[in-house]
Formats: sequence, structure tokens, C-alpha cells
Amino acid sequence: MKLQSFLKKRNLNISQFVEKANSILENEKLNQPTVWRILKSKTIPRPETAALIEQATGGEVTRMELLYPETKVDGRQE
Repeated sequence: MKLQSFLKKRNLNISQFVEKANSILENEKLNQPTVWRILKSKTIPRPETAALIEQATGGEVTRMELLYPETKVDGRQE
């Protein structure tokens, strides 16, 4: 699932997501500007950030979807 779809499904804006995510995450934290850039396709997250988002979403948004947004699960281009 794309992060945008995850937020829409849960009726969350970026700041609400970051707040909820940071309450779940233990040591590392997400920040709002980074999540905004990921959502707007301005950047591909670092692997560590992708892993945090995957953890914060309970695996609904996977790190692979974040790191390779143009590739389908079977490896073909969208």
C-alpha cells in the first residue's frame, strides 16, 4: 500500500501520522518535512526511514514500496 493511501484510509494528515508514528517508535523518530517529501515524491527515503515507516504502519506500507516506488511486487515496472 502506498503511504498516501494509508493516510487517506485512516483519515490522517501528515502531522497526525508523524505524531502517531513517533508514539509507536522507540528510539528513532520521523519528522514531518521528511514524510512530506516522501509523499510528494520529492525524495526516496533512506532505508532506515523506510523501515521506520513500515514499522509505524504495522507493515501495511512496506519499505520496498517506499524504496522502489515504480516497481511492482513481481519486479515489473508500473
